[in-house]
Amino acid sequence: FCIVLVYASGAWANVAVTAELQPDKIQQGESAQLQIRISGGTSAAQPVLPSVDGLSFSFAGNQTQHSVTIINGRMSAVSQNVLVYLIHASKPGIYSIPSLNIEVDG
Repeated sequence: FCIVLVYASGAWANVAVTAELQPDKIQQGESAQLQIRISGGTSAAQPVLPSVDGLSFSFAGNQTQHSVTIINGRMSAVSQNVLVYLIHASKPGIYSIPSLNIEVDG
């Protein structure tokens, strides 16, 4: 499982980054999907992926979602970028994916 830490202050206080690995257990030769969701920023650079012996990472795509909500005359807009990676296990083992640095609106 991957933990992503985000430090936000000032104008970036509304930026949130989460990561989800599905499934969290795979067999040798199988792949899992890592989704990194960035909410509140307008753009995000692809992170430098770690080198983990026995795992390979491949970029599967980027999705951008925008939504606008109007409640009682007040409008709020939310943007969300989703970076999708496939992780392939080439040998049996227990793996730990280190944290990633994500640059948002940089």
